[in-house]
Amino acid sequence: MKKEFIFIAMSLLMNSYIAFSQTDYEEDAPFIKRCYSGGTVGLSLGNSSFLEISPLFAYNVTPQLSTGIGFTYMTYRQRYTSNYTYVQNVLGARVFGNFILAKEEGSFAHNLFAHLEFEYLSIQVPSTVQHTATPLYNKKSVITPLGGLGYRSRIANNAFFTVMLLYNFDYGNPNSPYNSNSLPLLYRGGIVIGL
Repeated sequence: MKKEFIFIAMSLLMNSYIAFSQTDYEEDAPFIKRCYSGGTVGLSLGNSSFLEISPLFAYNVTPQLSTGIGFTYMTYRQRYTSNYTYVQNVLGARVFGNFILAKEEGSFAHNLFAHLEFEYLSIQVPSTVQHTATPLYNKKSVITPLGGLGYRSRIANNAFFTVMLLYNFDYGNPNSPYNSNSLPLLYRGGIVIGL
């Protein structure tokens, strides 16, 4: 019941307050000046290797509000023995919204923002029935609602570095690729650039 309430509340918030201004623009700016793009790239190498590429595209609804879409590709490789390596590829999409917490430019709070996101991922999970030496996998769909706070720091005239701490409202889902975290928290960082 609690998960359903949180999901409905986040849906209402996403529909009412989708927004986040990552770049500066005039109120009557044309469409393209209200857009920004960016994303994240993650990489970890070793016996366990991880690669994530997540581009995004967004539109500033107001100077404080924006909404956007993003795509995700993740691959995970774990070498267990010299002749067996587990590989998982994840494809997905997301919609998100951000809200800058303070209007006053130059203040610390002007760089803080609230972030809400719904992420759809298509993942491979091991089959519960194994009759061959080669593992079998089933495709599963996972929808993960995320919410939290972020901080942005200007790195150029129309570009920002962002970091976010997000709560995974679907924590504990055995099919989620985020289930290996010991806490229901995700850390993200990236760069956004105004168009």
